[in-house]
Amino acid sequence: IFEVAPDAGAPWLFRADGALGEPLAGPLDGVSGFRAWYEDAAGVEVATPALATRVGVRVITAPATALGASNRQDTLILTFGGRNR
Repeated sequence: IFEVAPDAGAPWLFRADGALGEPLAGPLDGVSGFRAWYEDAAGVEVATPALATRVGVRVITAPATALGASNRQDTLILTFGGRNR
């Protein structure tokens, strides 16, 4: 389970299992930092999870001036296929 929660005043993506665990990515972009969606077999986004064969996740981290110039904005996109598909 993943959850977006504030850490040091900025939103971060955490792995959560009843309680927040370690932060995974962040700080997240304030507008579109974390998004999950469902896709059918053709890769078309669908609103109904029962019709999905894949789940997509996008994480966009915000540029953080306080963390130094080496921490640039970055985007990670993952697609997970259904079991036995």
